[in-house]
Amino acid sequence: MSQPPAANKPIVSTKVAAHDLGAAVDPGKITVPTLLLHAEWDADLPSYLAHGYFAQLKNTPYKRLIELSEGTHTVMMEKNRMQFFRELMGFLDEEKPLALK
Repeated sequence: MSQPPAANKPIVSTKVAAHDLGAAVDPGKITVPTLLLHAEWDADLPSYLAHGYFAQLKNTPYKRLIELSEGTHTVMMEKNRMQFFRELMGFLDEEKPLALK
């Protein structure tokens, strides 16, 4: 039985406070394609922290940071949740990402 295209991208879902983000996962040790979805109005994880974490992703084959407009830390339950889900599914469905060409 064949695996779906997204099966080669481990999904890690971690809900941590902004001050614990660095302690939870060392970005330098991540070695799989990585997507960071960040909401514009996220007070729990300000943009500068998301950008700093993204900059530390040195060992990923490719990485992507997407800033979702008009959302908070719970953007997946807010008015722009479909943008969140489209970006996530698009990333997982990529068979040959442009970043690897």
